[in-house]
Amino acid sequence: MAGLNGIYWFAMSFSCYQAVYLQNEGFSASQLGLLNALASAVAIASVSFWGMISDKIGSVKRILVMILTWVWDFMP
Repeated sequence: MAGLNGIYWFAMSFSCYQAVYLQNEGFSASQLGLLNALASAVAIASVSFWGMISDKIGSVKRILVMILTWVWDFMP
């Protein structure tokens, strides 16, 4: 479990460079602001959703492993 969390936070450490990368790719400041706002809204909604699911199942660990393996499948 600690390994999965470590991999997740390692990947998240690169997200702080997302704005710099997207500016180099030609995104404007307003597009970056909109993208960050949408990402925050999705994050807030998903935390609530997965919290309700884990309460119904009764296991936070199973939900966390399921989400991390699901996200891992979509990585290039």
